[in-house]
Amino acid sequence: MKLRRSLALPLLAVALCFGSVACSDDTKDKAKDTLDSAKDDAKQAADDAKDNVAKARAAAIALQGGLKANETARKDGGRSVKAINEVADKIPGSPDVSGVDDADDDGLDDDGKVLITVDDHSACLTIEENGTGSDIADGAC
Repeated sequence: MKLRRSLALPLLAVALCFGSVACSDDTKDKAKDTLDSAKDDAKQAADDAKDNVAKARAAAIALQGGLKANETARKDGGRSVKAINEVADKIPGSPDVSGVDDADDDGLDDDGKVLITVDDHSACLTIEENGTGSDIADGAC
């Protein structure tokens, strides 16, 4: 929504200027440059968003793979809070890893859902109850 609002003003200026003869050539050139700049900004924002989605998913894959190789996870299960924290601390780029809760103090994550966030984008690693299998989905858990 923010992106649409940021494009509205340059589009309006261009429409008013090109739709009327009241604008000088210099004003029309400036309006066109503003529109081109807004288009470039929108493309860059879209590219950045795609990159961050990919980074969040890659971090979730790193957590998933790390749990399979982690000695604590092999011993205590993939939902082991200790194992999740050990692996999360080693993920490149230090993404935000949250959603690891152990309300019943059994040492295992209660719902098996771990949220990995890079900038504004997230991926959700869901670990099966038996701790052996897992799945990754883009977005929040």
